[in-house]
Amino acid sequence: MKRKIIISLCLVVSVLIHAQDFVRKENVNLKCGLFGHASWYDFNGDGYLDIFITGIDYDSGEDFTHAMIYLNNKDNTFSESNIHNIPRVIDADASWGDYDNNGTPDLILSGGASNNGISTLITKIYKNINGNQLIEINNDMPGLFYSCVEGVDIDNDGLLDIYYQGINSASEFDLGIEKNMGSDVFKAVECNIRKINGTSGNNSENSAKWADFDNDGLKDVIIAMSTRDTFKLEFYKNMGNFIFKQIDIGLPRLNYVQIAVGDINQDGLMDFIFTGSTQDFLGSPDMSGKIYIYLNNGNMTFTKSTIDNLGVFINSLDLADFDNDGYPDILDYGVGDNLGNIRLFRNNRDNTFSITSQSFIHAYWGEALFGDTDNDNDLDLLISGEMIINPTYYTYTDVTYLYENKSVNKNSSPEAPDSISVFAVNNDLMIKWNEGKDDSTLSASLSYNLSMGTSQNYNSLISSCSYNGKPRIPGMGNMNLSKSFYFPDFPEGNFNARVQSVDNSRNVSPFSDTLSFCFKKTTRFWKDTLNMYLPDNGGVYLGIPGKYRSYLWNTGSTNYHIYINKDGLYNVNLTHLDGCISSETVYVKFYGPNTSLNNILPDDFKTNNDLKIYPVPLDDIITIEFNQEPNEPINISISDINGKQIFTDQIDIYVTKKAFSLPYLQSGIYFLTLSNESDTIHKTIKLVKK
Repeated sequence: MKRKIIISLCLVVSVLIHAQDFVRKENVNLKCGLFGHASWYDFNGDGYLDIFITGIDYDSGEDFTHAMIYLNNKDNTFSESNIHNIPRVIDADASWGDYDNNGTPDLILSGGASNNGISTLITKIYKNINGNQLIEINNDMPGLFYSCVEGVDIDNDGLLDIYYQGINSASEFDLGIEKNMGSDVFKAVECNIRKINGTSGNNSENSAKWADFDNDGLKDVIIAMSTRDTFKLEFYKNMGNFIFKQIDIGLPRLNYVQIAVGDINQDGLMDFIFTGSTQDFLGSPDMSGKIYIYLNNGNMTFTKSTIDNLGVFINSLDLADFDNDGYPDILDYGVGDNLGNIRLFRNNRDNTFSITSQSFIHAYWGEALFGDTDNDNDLDLLISGEMIINPTYYTYTDVTYLYENKSVNKNSSPEAPDSISVFAVNNDLMIKWNEGKDDSTLSASLSYNLSMGTSQNYNSLISSCSYNGKPRIPGMGNMNLSKSFYFPDFPEGNFNARVQSVDNSRNVSPFSDTLSFCFKKTTRFWKDTLNMYLPDNGGVYLGIPGKYRSYLWNTGSTNYHIYINKDGLYNVNLTHLDGCISSETVYVKFYGPNTSLNNILPDDFKTNNDLKIYPVPLDDIITIEFNQEPNEPINISISDINGKQIFTDQIDIYVTKKAFSLPYLQSGIYFLTLSNESDTIHKTIKLVKK
């Protein structure tokens, strides 16, 4: 269902809608990032956000030969750093993230660089050395312009991978993923996201946003691709193991797209907004351009609405709570007619937005973004671009301005979650935490920063890239809205975990109390399947050999053994005498007292050569193949780690190969059971969904 969002443009006096919330700081003089990129981040770790700018500043002359890093003086002024080795690029993008898991923000930068008048396309990775310098590390990514780069943990191994897209040196569209292997090594992986064809067009805009839209712990992606020949906007669900599934959620076909994500209505589900044009080429603003608002319904469908007739050209979008009422607001740069408007829309808390009255500059070819530069728990603005002085006489000047938030609504930092727990799932780890609290953002809408590592480096496994109560990179937490994380193939050893809450004004709580724990791999007491006789008058005891401090079965029992009389999947979490945790899992199949266990599995099912199941790891489609025709139907059943049956089907008689479409499965351990009515066939196989 589509509906129009009504924007209030009347001149009725209203403190809520027409109050002037932002005032420009006159003493901040920064170079301009025309055709470039600007971003907030705490480079030197002093708890205050610094500024990164690259692009063109015609007014500054030839001295703007490298990207600029401005350090926050903690008094609403900034000083240029002594880091001059980052090339100045245009038609650019940059992404800050902790790519080496040491707690400091590193940099990915792409765009068109200038060297002695020769344009060179780059995509570079720079490693932050203690907030004092940035050093380049080698990578094999193509140089790009009109680009998008983003660091995101795609495979949930705790390391930020790199997604890139844009126009390469052959003037062709390119797209790819670099898996973070650790130790400053990145490796290209195959990616089934479909590229578009074509060469670079006028102001081709490429953008993407990664976020967990279905709360399964994996980051999905919305991708806008653009070339001279074509353009498209698509949604891909992350299926794990760098496999993606395109889902039709009713996206329009748009060019010049910019995207922002957040929980607009505070229901605990990730929403998103975007703007764009239906035109192939824009030489001037498209006045029919809109902001599209997609509210998440929770089942991979979205309720859609629009803010109409704003105008679209070279835009930037941001989505965050500037007035401290808990609801994210919209900042849209590059809209309207030739005055290059910057518009701020207040969230009305009813899925609609109202335009506010602000005295921002009119500018083109730059961007605007939220960030709390003075640590007063409200969001200020950084605006850069070519400011229009007099459109009649075509007079412009290149600027970067800082606007201080003067909102009367105050916001306290959120409270951290009060409890963290960890569970072993064979060789994997599940970590969970309670929800945090905030005075404006509802608990359901808080995002979370998880930090996990050793006592020497609290970020060595998963980096929060933040301090106690202060972010080093402003935005949503690395866990998004989830209150759990499934870490496959977790290493053995002693570790610490702690969590922060992040509200919709991007304020960060102190860390929770640290949970210290020790993890051990499974010892596989049992085979995957345990065949047992079921006595006529009862059941049997299933127990764990050896001594442990505590036991927790998936049946709820805390005894060292459990009494069972039904087929099923049984799992126990063990706390060892030394305090370490591990788990054991088995599928139990019962047979009557007259059954010969030697006849339970016929010869043709005893070897892997005679039964093939693929793909491995598990995907959304599974294929089962036999080397000979079964002489009766075979029942198919899939259960989760708790023994809950989640899928059933059947392979008909004489059918040797069949593919099954599975329901959505979260990452974890599953068990596939093959059986027949005569009970001459019964086999259970462990499967992994990454």
